[in-house]
Amino acid sequence: MHRSGYIELLTRNRNFRRLFVGQIISQAGDWFNTVAIFTLLLSLTGSGQSVAFVLILKLLPTFSFGPLAALAWWIHIRGLSNSEPGPLGEAGVSADPVAASSEISLRHSVGIDRPVLRPEGGKDRIRRL
Repeated sequence: MHRSGYIELLTRNRNFRRLFVGQIISQAGDWFNTVAIFTLLLSLTGSGQSVAFVLILKLLPTFSFGPLAALAWWIHIRGLSNSEPGPLGEAGVSADPVAASSEISLRHSVGIDRPVLRPEGGKDRIRRL
């Protein structure tokens, strides 16, 4: 039986598995925090309107800046696809994280793996970070 997609990524990539589990724990903590705030607010004020107001304030940045961030990301990706290899290296941008993880390393994807000039001992040498 051939596994593909995120299951394969979770079983084969230890760092991704740790990130995934950490994100699940973080999201659970966020939800516990939200439920606690709403419960406390409802017990202190006794008003559902105050809970609704806090919910609106909590979600307002997501609804206002989310579309702007998506537009900025789209413009950035369009610029990378029409030009020379940019900060993501020659592998380019992949919308499939499973394929991207098998093709390039994280160091290469953020541009750390490119050679840089470093003066050492009075001579310029090419050194990888």
